[in-house]
Amino acid sequence: MVPAAPGEDTPPAAGDPEPGGSVPWDAGEPDMPTAAVLVSVVERLAAIEATLTDFHRRADHREAVIDRLHEERLEQRSGVRRALLDPIVTDLIRLYDGLSAESERMSGGGDSRTSNLLASFADDVELALERCGFDLVRPQPGDRFQSGAQLAASVVPTDDPARHNTVAEVTQVGVLERDTGRVRRPARTRVFRSRRPGSEGSDATEASPATAAPPAPPAPSAPTPPSPAQSGL
Repeated sequence: MVPAAPGEDTPPAAGDPEPGGSVPWDAGEPDMPTAAVLVSVVERLAAIEATLTDFHRRADHREAVIDRLHEERLEQRSGVRRALLDPIVTDLIRLYDGLSAESERMSGGGDSRTSNLLASFADDVELALERCGFDLVRPQPGDRFQSGAQLAASVVPTDDPARHNTVAEVTQVGVLERDTGRVRRPARTRVFRSRRPGSEGSDATEASPATAAPPAPPAPSAPTPPSPAQSGL
């Protein structure tokens, strides 16, 4: 190899850095990734994505099954609980009604001491009903009558249109199941009804055509005496 003359540039050898500082690519290094390798990588990534999607789908299905089984279990427990408590709740409601009625009777008779004692027993029974999941419903006089939650035991005629279809008096408290909102027993009330003609829900004491008394049967006529020719005289 002829050495370069002084002052001439010497070409860089293989592997030496270029004047700009970058190392030139050596022909002996491995080739860059080809298109086939890229396609393989994409296919593997697509397979991983499909696997993850299927895993999440099956996980969502398992969660749905677990939630459904949990709800069915709760409903089953609620049904068993209701079946066990139903006779007890019925007896407690009957006991509360008896104690309340007797307390009011004693209060009207002047025996306030016995009346207060029975009222305290009724309050204890109400607490027992609340622990069983039932609330007593007491509509207030003047509240609007609510069909389904209340039962009209009787009507009170009124000339005030503002009182029409409102509660006049509560004769028996209602019972409501707290968890489900189901009315166990509607409250029995006396309801105001306006007696103005043509008003909605006129006085219920008026007999309707369907319940009106039937007309009296005609009186039997007196028998006609036989003529002499018919009697053979």
